Amino acid sequence: MEKIFNFEDRLVRFAGECIFFTRQLERLFENEYYKNQLIRSSGSASLNFGEAQGTVKNDNKQKIIFNTNDNGNYNNNFQN
Repeated sequence: MEKIFNFEDRLVRFAGECIFFTRQLERLFENEYYKNQLIRSSGSASLNFGEAQGTVKNDNKQKIIFNTNDNGNYNNNFQN
């Protein structure tokens, strides 16, 4: 097995390895529940990391400012 230094590629490979691992488990009710959870969470980690890498830019920041008016209600102002 070759070493992978790219973290996103490692997460994708981990998700694939989890799928192959779950195929080897018995078909019990308890196993099915945890197999599905393992597949969802391992795949989610790789997808979330890839999405987070695309949003690291500083020019995409937005500010949300909460102001109160005289009645004590909040006004939301969105600024780029």
